Amino acid sequence: MERDYSLAIAAGFAANSSSAAKQATPHEQLIDELRNSTIPKTEREHAAAREIEKNQDRIAAGHRLALELECLLMDTKDLPTVSRWWDTGMQALEEWQKLFPYNGPRLGD
Repeated sequence: MERDYSLAIAAGFAANSSSAAKQATPHEQLIDELRNSTIPKTEREHAAAREIEKNQDRIAAGHRLALELECLLMDTKDLPTVSRWWDTGMQALEEWQKLFPYNGPRLGD
């Protein structure tokens, strides 16, 4: 014999809707708390903090490579024989800049 839980579920929703709505913790605050070594963490939170650090290291390396590529491309753009990699290098740089917009000064500005 199956029980109909729909009334119990509906009653539970009604009880929850009368209580104050919970606000989500802002994303930046969550990241700061994960990275703060003085706040105790669960195993999953430790793993998440390590992944955040790895990703930040990868992004920093990507920014460095993008800057080096931009310097190389700007340095060779006026040469009579431009490398066959110039066009694909420019495409890669543009794709990186779409992912990580930069609003500061650029080479050649």
